[in-house]
Amino acid sequence: MLFRRTDKYGYSRYYGGGGPGFVLKVIVTIAVIVVLVLGGITLALQRYMVYTANGGHLELPWANSSGVSDGDNNGNGTDGLLTVDEEGDQSTDAAEISADASGSQSDGDASASAQPEDEATEPVDEEPEADTSADTSAAAGQDEEQVGFFQRIRNFFANLFAKKDTGGDASVTPDEEGSAADASASAEADSSTQDDGDTSGDESAQTEPDEETTTRPEALTGGLLLQHVSIGDVTTGYAEGDLTNAGANGIMLYLKESSGALNYASSLDLSAVFNASCGESKSATIADTIAELGEDGYYTLAYIDCFQDSAAGALADYQLYDESGDAWYDGDDCAWADPANEDFQDYIIGMVQELAAMGYDEIVLNNAAYPATGDTDSFSADCYDPDTLEDTISAFYAKLAQAVEGTDTIVSVITTTDAITGGADAATGQSLENMLQLGGRLWVEADADDAEALSQALTDAGYPDNALGLLVSSLDDGADQCQMNLN
Repeated sequence: MLFRRTDKYGYSRYYGGGGPGFVLKVIVTIAVIVVLVLGGITLALQRYMVYTANGGHLELPWANSSGVSDGDNNGNGTDGLLTVDEEGDQSTDAAEISADASGSQSDGDASASAQPEDEATEPVDEEPEADTSADTSAAAGQDEEQVGFFQRIRNFFANLFAKKDTGGDASVTPDEEGSAADASASAEADSSTQDDGDTSGDESAQTEPDEETTTRPEALTGGLLLQHVSIGDVTTGYAEGDLTNAGANGIMLYLKESSGALNYASSLDLSAVFNASCGESKSATIADTIAELGEDGYYTLAYIDCFQDSAAGALADYQLYDESGDAWYDGDDCAWADPANEDFQDYIIGMVQELAAMGYDEIVLNNAAYPATGDTDSFSADCYDPDTLEDTISAFYAKLAQAVEGTDTIVSVITTTDAITGGADAATGQSLENMLQLGGRLWVEADADDAEALSQALTDAGYPDNALGLLVSSLDDGADQCQMNLN
């Protein structure tokens, strides 16, 4: 800021606005220096800060007037207690140490003469150190004022930086002169003297399983509620939340989609031909999530879109084709692999084996037969013979059943109501007889009102109880049949 002054002739001169006074500058400078010095001292003393379960304190090397190391030299953890405290009584400390070493009782009335000779001599080993400490203390008395100055500095910063008491037992509070190792040993000793019953109670409380853990249903039992969870929710950690919101006790994942893409890393040769496998990292994340959900009690199901496969349908060696020799497309505008192609059958069987090895409880095959929708009249006669459809599918199921024999994973299929009520579906090649080979569940899109009749048809055909599963738009835990939501 400038100030103007006009002289008697009318000329103006400008002067600076000045600044802080000299005294103010000195005060500010001193204040800054003090802050910097105190900050430097604070940082420097942090290296001497010792934290224990009962708080913290400073251990400054120049404050150890006994000249004896704080370390445990004789293995009994008492060296740190044999220093001269200006406000303490060395003889009292020595007596306490002797009593501890000799195993004296809580009434404090034990004497050295009442103990065996070898035990009575143990405290004697401490006496030379005590004498040495006394001599050192006497020598330190020549410079008493200097020791007192450092002691006061130590006490000041000890109070400044010490942590508040955590409420621990006062009997295990370490001496300020003791080492951090001694304090830790004391804390461990106290914890070991707690009542065994209390300790076991604490451990059982920590290891007791969560009461809200989902009850995992056994294979082919009632009460199975499977919720479809997207791969994205699995890889981002939202899978269990989806299950909770749906009221499900099982998770269903698309491990092979209608596009032909696999949501796991496969080692099968055709997975490379179709460029189907996902990356190792994504596959590992999905596998870990499924394993964790299984451990939490959830039933895990892998869904495979079997012969509906756009990747295979685009290749002449594997495709189901029409009369013109081009790939045939269903009502969803998706190409198919030829169900009679044995190489592709082996590809599906190998996939089921890989997923079973991963620990999935159930594998369900959709479109595991000839297509039931779309312009089925346009098939080429070379790849579609209505008289051989059931034989082709039966042979495929027989190989599949043999491949998973001895595993804990069951293999199920999605079928039609016609195949259940009529015993077979001529359009797809599925029948109650060939599907029974798999020993798994039959999933079907049907109303709950029809469930009883469908279940009875399966019972009459020799299927086990609860072999019927309903494909639903939303789960209903009040229904008797197993349910799976594909939405």
